[in-house]
Amino acid sequence: MSESTLQTIQKLLQDVIAPDVRELRVRVDDLQKHMDVRFAEAEKHTDLRFAEAEKHTDLRFADMQKQMDLRFTDIQKQMDTRFADAEKHADLRFADLQMHMNVRLAGIETQLEVRVGGIEQRMVYLEKSLLSAFAESQARIEITGSKAVVDLRERVAVLESKHA
Repeated sequence: MSESTLQTIQKLLQDVIAPDVRELRVRVDDLQKHMDVRFAEAEKHTDLRFAEAEKHTDLRFADMQKQMDLRFTDIQKQMDTRFADAEKHADLRFADLQMHMNVRLAGIETQLEVRVGGIEQRMVYLEKSLLSAFAESQARIEITGSKAVVDLRERVAVLESKHA
């Protein structure tokens, strides 16, 4: 290739292609700047949306936490009320049972007192009967003894009269 062809190519490059490359470089730089600006705006917009979503989520969780706390408090109150009612019911049943037991024990105590009183009366009756029987036996013994002595005296008198 000759030098004139090289110069023609060089001139062509400088006159035709170089301005297009410069213009293309300017356009690419502009496009790069435009893309950077757009990405920065998109990033800001995304950050704002994320922050809003985070705030919204935090608010929803806070609201859910309040609702759960209220429900838990309500359930706790219901349970406390039920336990208090159950305790009152148990106390009433225990008092009722205790009253029934006291009535039954009083009835048993009364029956025992009646039976013991009856036994005591029988014992007194038996004691009197025994004393009466003993006195009667003693009286019979004395009567029998005195009859025997009288009979013996009579025999002794008969024997003495026969010996005398």
